[in-house]
Amino acid sequence: GAMVWYQKFEYAVGHWLQKATEHVLGCVLCSPGCFSLFRGEAIMADNVMRTYTTKSEEARHFVQYDQGEDRWLCTLLLKQGYQVEYSAASDAYTRCPESFEEFFTQRRRWTPSTMANILDLLMDAKQIANKNQGISMLYMTYQTMLMIGTILGPGTIFLMLLGSFVSCFRVSNVTALLYNIVPVMGFTIVCFTCSQKVQIFVAQILSAAYALLMTAVVVGIALQIQEDGMASPSSIFLVATVCSFLLAALFHPREFGCIIHGLLYFVLVPSMYLLLILYSIVNLNVVSWGTREGTQTETAATDQKVQGTRSQRDYPASSLQRWPGRRMPPVDEQDEEESPVDEADSLPPHNANQDPAEIDPTTPNPQDPTHWCSDAVFKNAPQYSMGNRETEFWKQLINQYLKPEDTGSEAEKKRVEEGLKSLRNRTVSTMLLCNALYVLTILLLQYHKNRLYINWPIGETYPIGLVFLVFFALILTLQLCGMLTHRFQTLSHVLAAT
Repeated sequence: GAMVWYQKFEYAVGHWLQKATEHVLGCVLCSPGCFSLFRGEAIMADNVMRTYTTKSEEARHFVQYDQGEDRWLCTLLLKQGYQVEYSAASDAYTRCPESFEEFFTQRRRWTPSTMANILDLLMDAKQIANKNQGISMLYMTYQTMLMIGTILGPGTIFLMLLGSFVSCFRVSNVTALLYNIVPVMGFTIVCFTCSQKVQIFVAQILSAAYALLMTAVVVGIALQIQEDGMASPSSIFLVATVCSFLLAALFHPREFGCIIHGLLYFVLVPSMYLLLILYSIVNLNVVSWGTREGTQTETAATDQKVQGTRSQRDYPASSLQRWPGRRMPPVDEQDEEESPVDEADSLPPHNANQDPAEIDPTTPNPQDPTHWCSDAVFKNAPQYSMGNRETEFWKQLINQYLKPEDTGSEAEKKRVEEGLKSLRNRTVSTMLLCNALYVLTILLLQYHKNRLYINWPIGETYPIGLVFLVFFALILTLQLCGMLTHRFQTLSHVLAAT
């Protein structure tokens, strides 16, 4: 589907350019858990696993620690002096979100966590650079540039839409500003006041509208190139961006097919770099994973169903037929999928019409930790019991780290909730203020371009807003150089191993 195709291109470009550049400049900042191998020595080092298992108490901890666990682990490894490398010669596969709702829910967690971990590194940049040989000030400068680009990303997309309206529909800057600011502000208000499902629905509608609007962007860019010529800064940057993606794809022939989905990536740019950022920041106080947790009432109902499952194995079918059916209470608005327990409501009881004596003894019992030993593959294998010491170790490990945490008293929950809302409000205010100042600055420079300009070597004068274009061009140049260097290193490794 469309979301999978989008992510194919996104992951491809992210690894071709971003991961490769981080590897060359220093080390990879975040290695996704599904693509990673970590040394046990590094994981168990001081201040890594011990800090990683720390229970979140402050509002920022819930965002930084719990919403992006793989990024938080990599941050701790970097702080301890270890390096994370990117191996382009390796293959890995993962399941990605297939629906719009699932994708937005996933990125709602990733975006704030990414920004929080990068800020954490930048605030301790000097100390980390002294301890980690793979971290240089150039690397930290590059991460700072990416952070600035992320913060100003919504404003940049907004300006792109604004310019396309002016070029394509021949309206004034003020009119184009009004047309574009209404849906953005409306969506922000929806995110503050409405439920998650309503927010996702509105985001889908706006994403479809913006995808259609991107055709106007294409026409606007073509008209601007015709007016300004191919030697204009914006034209050069556009051509350079497209050529960079094509060059990166050519240097990765096995993944070259991912470039086909670049068109879909283009039409979804406003949705992913404007709406998604707003959605993630405004919902920063929502720290649930959505599809991986449930409320207390759901947990209680789950336990009830587990007991029912046990009863199905322990009692005759006649008793089961008199067992009162119970439905789960409504799930929280933040849950994206039904629990597997909910889905089991519509299924007939397992072995309900079968005599208990005829039930397959290998049927898994969730309450029996040794049921797997009776599986056809293992039942003839020799069996040994763990010693008391090892058994006690695993019991303590499960109780301390794997069992669901106690959420605390109502007062503690309220304190955390208020802290998250306060953090959300400060973050949203800062983001909106920065982007508003950025957009206003560019518009004012454009308005006074006859007096405030830069002499372009190829015969024209352009406003000082060109500086911001150069900023993003510099990031792209660094990534292109990093990709080429990393491809040469990968080729050297492959030749050395063959």
